This record gives sequence, structure tokens and C-alpha cells, in this order.
Amino acid sequence: MHTISFIDIASEIVTRVSSKIVTLEVDPCTAPRMSQRDKWLNPRRPIVQRYFNFKDKIKHLWPDELEFPKETVIVQFRVAMPKSWSESKKKHMFNTKHESKPDIDNYIKGLLDAMLVEDKMVSGIFAEKRWDFSGSITILAFNKIKD
Repeated sequence: MHTISFIDIASEIVTRVSSKIVTLEVDPCTAPRMSQRDKWLNPRRPIVQRYFNFKDKIKHLWPDELEFPKETVIVQFRVAMPKSWSESKKKHMFNTKHESKPDIDNYIKGLLDAMLVEDKMVSGIFAEKRWDFSGSITILAFNKIKD
């Protein structure tokens, strides 16, 4: 049985439409569950501060000439392997499916909340998460339409 990978789909789309594969060198981050208290608490809880730092970094890294996908999102999360793993385990696990927590839907929620004011227009998502030596997020983006 042949499985379709992120690279297979993204490469096919890039050849057919005006799009580009964008890799953001940032550790994927989930959106934390926040309370009313998190709006005024200073300093913020560490998990909340980490998420706000993630949002700021991802917006800073996103190329201005590209539009973040608003209908169909195609994304790959590369999760950094723990430092406690041995080098042989890291070599063995490199580029394999990440099948542990956090769940992929939590990474998707963190990304969409960071990049879109309103994510209700997103009607389709293709996403995967894989182990890597460093964290990153790769997104298939489309060129902005010129007026």
C-alpha cells in the first residue's frame, strides 16, 4: 500500500498553481487553554507566554508576498526529538511519523489561531507530523493576487 506524503501533495500542487512551499524554522506549538485571568495576568503563565512568543515569531517569519491559505491548509509539523534520546535513537526516528502527544489537531489549532483572525473559512486540512533534529513548520502557500 502506497501512502501519500506531504511532499508528494505539495510538489504536485506547486507545479499546477501559483504557490510556494514555505518552511518556518520554529518549534511547533499548541494553543493553550486560556482563562479570563490570562488576559490580565502579569507575568503570563509560562505556557501562555510560550504560545504568544510562537505567534509573534511565526508572523515575523512569514513572507509578506505570500498569503496564508484560507480555505485549504496543507502543512507539515517537524517536531524536534528530545535531547535525552541517544544519537542512535535519533538517527532511527528521523523523519518517522510522530505518533505521541501533543496531538496533531492541537498543533493545527495553534497554527491557525496564530495566522488567521478568523479560521472558520478553513474547509480542508492536510497535515502530518514527523520527528526531526530541529522543529519547523512547512506550509504550502499561495501567491497574493495583485489588484
